[in-house]
Amino acid sequence: MRLQEIVIEVSGMNGPDAESAVAAALSAVPGVQSVHVDANERRAVVSGDPGVAGPEALSAAVRSAGCIAGDVWFAE
Repeated sequence: MRLQEIVIEVSGMNGPDAESAVAAALSAVPGVQSVHVDANERRAVVSGDPGVAGPEALSAAVRSAGCIAGDVWFAE
């Protein structure tokens, strides 16, 4: 498995409950190894296999947590 960091802009996180919900939703995506969500920075950083945990699946997970997924990019 090839791991890479993927950054997702997330808006609509109002408080620690939303931050936790986004983290849990992203952690449940197959291929994700770790997740760091920061409501202040309005983003989540996911370490995972981009061939399995692609941008579409990660954006869908953010939406399932009740937030809005913005741009998604691969960290260098």
